[in-house]
Amino acid sequence: MTRPYLVGVAGGTGSGKSTVARRIAEAAPVELVRTIEHDSYYRDRHELSFEERCALNFDHPEALETALMVEHLRALKTGQAVDVPAYDYQTHRRAPTTRRVEPAPVIVVEGILLFEQDVAYDVAGKRPSESRKLTGDTVVEPEVLAVWHRLVG
Repeated sequence: MTRPYLVGVAGGTGSGKSTVARRIAEAAPVELVRTIEHDSYYRDRHELSFEERCALNFDHPEALETALMVEHLRALKTGQAVDVPAYDYQTHRRAPTTRRVEPAPVIVVEGILLFEQDVAYDVAGKRPSESRKLTGDTVVEPEVLAVWHRLVG
């Protein structure tokens, strides 16, 4: 398998990231595309009470285990399957189950802090700001195809 394209969809809360990511994935045959949600990598703060977990700022970079997601994306790029964590929004804990993601030619990654935390740089070795910009919101590289979807307004 050739090295996959990574499609990153970032934006604020309620900006339509999930919708854009889903539509990108739906535009290709199912065997060609996999999706990863940054939200799946919320840290399991089991040491905190439920009330303390409810008070956490889930939009803060420390709320996410981004290093694990980067590790998973690198593995997918080299043709290895990964087990993506599942997050339980009711308990604010990681679920005991995972979701197996097999490698594919296109991997769509969606999340609020993808480009704030240099995920593209960590996976592909280039920062979005160093990339050849086609429009204000789209960056294309040989190894990274990043679609920036932002709430305008």
